[in-house]
Amino acid sequence: MARHRTVSLTSLMVGAPLWLALVMSACVGGIGGDDAAATGGTNGQGGMDCSTPPELLATKKIMDGLSPQCVGCHQAENGAFGFFASLDAFVNLVVANPELVVPGSPDESRLVHLLEGNGSGTVKQMPLAGEPYATLPGAALTMAQIKTWITELQPIVVSDLPYRDAVTSSRLPTPMFEYAVPALLGITLNHTDNKGNYAVLPPDTTTQPGSAGLYLSLGGGSSLKAATRNRKVHATFVQYVSQLSMRWCELAVEQSSSQLFTTATPNTGSAEAETVRSNIAQMQLLLLGAESTGAEIDALFDDVFVPLEAASTSERAWVGVCSALMRDPRFLLY
Repeated sequence: MARHRTVSLTSLMVGAPLWLALVMSACVGGIGGDDAAATGGTNGQGGMDCSTPPELLATKKIMDGLSPQCVGCHQAENGAFGFFASLDAFVNLVVANPELVVPGSPDESRLVHLLEGNGSGTVKQMPLAGEPYATLPGAALTMAQIKTWITELQPIVVSDLPYRDAVTSSRLPTPMFEYAVPALLGITLNHTDNKGNYAVLPPDTTTQPGSAGLYLSLGGGSSLKAATRNRKVHATFVQYVSQLSMRWCELAVEQSSSQLFTTATPNTGSAEAETVRSNIAQMQLLLLGAESTGAEIDALFDDVFVPLEAASTSERAWVGVCSALMRDPRFLLY
């Protein structure tokens, strides 16, 4: 996955005066001075306390006030832009988006135009159906409150310089599939005859079309093939990782990999539930680098291992658990 930077609620962007101001400010609440100063503690519902910057409290209140009319279309799982998927999303996609909000200038902010039903272009108002927000009976916010909030927002200036503490993620690079992943799984691949073992070798070092094709499909680069590296999580990458995970996990079971099987064997079934669960925990620690929670072990045991064993064999069940872990984002991204 490509490196990215966002305005985070817990990390400050370099050159972002708004967020510096938020963190340095004392705790006072409200929108446009309508609310009394916060008195500290939580909001009684597990919400933000006095340590939360005041401007962020005001932004959260705006988001909460708009949410009843907006979440139906603007949550991430519903598509149509996940503006209201979380407070982080609202800050990054709305507040920090100059096409929607111009800090200090509500009359120039497209968000205000849409809420008042004066939008330009194809979309004239929000919500799309019925009355615009400004004239909705029972709306939680008045337009005066929304405009005051925008007026009091400070300009957001994002530096082009790298941000030391920015959250980043990288995809497992293709060369890692050549030797590192098979070694992690404890399997031996035949690099001279690729039939049936899905060895991944760069086109520049092998004449086997199968190995070379897998390497390129996983996003590997090649001078001979004039192919550049692709580190994105593209559809072809996901497709071939799924195939590799199944085949290489089958090999791990066939070869009784000592890497994967520390407390159990490929023949250990659900009748020895505690042994199976213990081995699942060790497999997750090996492949994901993280201790398993009870819920994660239950999910792999109840939803993967047991159904596959019932439909086939314990060996097939272990293949399913192994390949599920290999397809986990925590294995592919870091």
